[in-house]
Amino acid sequence: YFVNGLDGTFLGEGFAVSGDGTRAYGMSPVSDGRPGNWPFMITNPGASQTIVELPTFPDTGGSVTNGVVYGASMDGQYASGMNYRGTEKAVLWDTVNMTITDLTDYFSGQGMLGNFTRLSRAYSVAADGSGNIWVTGQGVWTPDGGATNYTRGFVALIPEPSTMLFLGLGGLALLRRRH
Repeated sequence: YFVNGLDGTFLGEGFAVSGDGTRAYGMSPVSDGRPGNWPFMITNPGASQTIVELPTFPDTGGSVTNGVVYGASMDGQYASGMNYRGTEKAVLWDTVNMTITDLTDYFSGQGMLGNFTRLSRAYSVAADGSGNIWVTGQGVWTPDGGATNYTRGFVALIPEPSTMLFLGLGGLALLRRRH
């Protein structure tokens, strides 16, 4: 199947599909005059498909890639990617409730960034049997307070969201691993 983007044209790119095939994700231009590409979700890819723009932050913009989905959970409820907010920021979308969470802001608020200064991209997301959300990606890591910066991978465990009010208060584990 071919997909028309958010502006109704053939322009745009596809990046991820849910494991059950009910949702696909990508980025495309929009029809309201905003420059660049914006993240979208297609439900029921094929003849009866619908396309919607995924939420972004009010300060999103200034890039050819303003938002992009890199990964989707098996059932498509969660999508992971990047939102350009003056710099690349790793994000997690709840595509059922249509919310977006800046992972740098969230983990910083929990005191869990360690030597990361920013999480820049979230490449994959999965929900385990207990409903916990796992996210992987890359970020900017500094061993010396900012004099030296490295790109470093991360794996994050976010506790089951219904008991955490989707990324609310509570514990989480942020595990770091070198590329």
